[in-house]
Amino acid sequence: MDAMPARTPAIYRHLDTASGALLLFMTVWAPWAFGCTTSWSIRVMNVASYALGLLLLVKWIVRWRTGHTPARWSEPTPAGRWVVRLLAFLSVAILAYVLIGALNYRATASYSRAGVEFLYSERLPISWLPATYDTVETWPAFWSWLGIALSFWAARDWMLGKSRRERRQEGEPVAPFPSERLTVWLWTLVINSSLLALECILQRLDGTDKLLWLVKPVAGNTPDFRFGPYAYRTNAAQYFNLVWPVALGFWWALHSAYREKHGPRAKLGGGAQVLLLPCTLLLAACPIISSSRGGAMIMVALTAAAVLVVLLVRGLKGWLGPVGLGALLIGALGLGLLLGGEGLSQRFAKSGLDLNGRAEIYEAAHRMLPDFVWLGSGAGTFPSLYPLYRVRTEDPWANYAHNDWLEIRITLGWIGLGILVLMLLCVPVLASQNRRRGVSGEFAALLGVALAGMLSHAVFDFPFRIHSLLFMFCCLLAVVSGLGRKQAS
Repeated sequence: MDAMPARTPAIYRHLDTASGALLLFMTVWAPWAFGCTTSWSIRVMNVASYALGLLLLVKWIVRWRTGHTPARWSEPTPAGRWVVRLLAFLSVAILAYVLIGALNYRATASYSRAGVEFLYSERLPISWLPATYDTVETWPAFWSWLGIALSFWAARDWMLGKSRRERRQEGEPVAPFPSERLTVWLWTLVINSSLLALECILQRLDGTDKLLWLVKPVAGNTPDFRFGPYAYRTNAAQYFNLVWPVALGFWWALHSAYREKHGPRAKLGGGAQVLLLPCTLLLAACPIISSSRGGAMIMVALTAAAVLVVLLVRGLKGWLGPVGLGALLIGALGLGLLLGGEGLSQRFAKSGLDLNGRAEIYEAAHRMLPDFVWLGSGAGTFPSLYPLYRVRTEDPWANYAHNDWLEIRITLGWIGLGILVLMLLCVPVLASQNRRRGVSGEFAALLGVALAGMLSHAVFDFPFRIHSLLFMFCCLLAVVSGLGRKQAS
């Protein structure tokens, strides 16, 4: 007879419950709070992230003091433990990199109607250390990145843990994936995003120029420039392109678990997971309805990628699944064109694939690169420095490079960009070094498609400058870090 699992300390259970509740709150809050593009909404997310980090720290202390080892769904191999250590080191390194830049500052930018003026520090910064040209912008960037890092590690720790019921069922023939905690978080994400999608569609059909029918943005753009709570339609499209492949993969994982439980009697429409299919349809249609050209093109590319990777995962014998997937996503394309095709076609007819003045932004950004090769200009300083690199003073003042990879090269240099790229690479490597039973291959593949879509968006826009998108991206990375190679029961 299997030994009963060690009893979890009561305080640890309360801390775990609080961590989960806070993470779910942040998942709901992030997109609805105007996409966390306002200072007050970002402050709320930062405070919540710091609370998550504090809860994680106290959980570590409880483990140390009591000797408690929480039951987890996956454990890294010895090589995987080194990857975890490397990822933790890189997390601290990038935060230290930004912090040093803020402390070792060169100047502070002062804005006026005439432009920007730099008030240089009386002391010379240490030349071989990172230094910022606008400490006022770098400090908020540091506090936000700190919150994102704490959210990643806290979310990973909570999602890996087993619930009380799962701990009691250890050794029993139950489907181990998705776990209860991951299931709760994914249901929260999909249902919340589906309600958001419905609001976005109704708001677009209504023609209002206010976000959530409440607030009119300061920027004097036409109503179709906004979509739901996002003042910039492409940011909304990026959110939905990040979520809909995850929703589809979640359905596949639940359906696989349902079939494993019920065997030949399992029905295609059986189980609560059938609700995820119309949710996916709605979510996938939104990038097209938003009339974002980039969002629509990425959605089409993700559709093709999703069908391809699922076909590769299932093999040639599993052709029925990819065909059904293709039919579902073609339906999403049809719904998107029905509700938003006219606006999207007008945008393509008017300007085709023209980048709406981004060519000038890219030219100015490339003029900045030689001045900030290795250490960068400081996190968040792109809008402060951009006016100095315009050809004419009357040219528009860009707050974003509309290419996050390019902007990171300018603000953090090759060293900062290298740290971030290494962190990204560590996550799939860690997943490959985890021991875990029964992971859905379709879920893992579609999760990879969603993350690749966001990285592609960053080539011609600024998703990682939007707090809600960066938070959601890192939460999904936390999910990936807990996956693993499928092993026999």
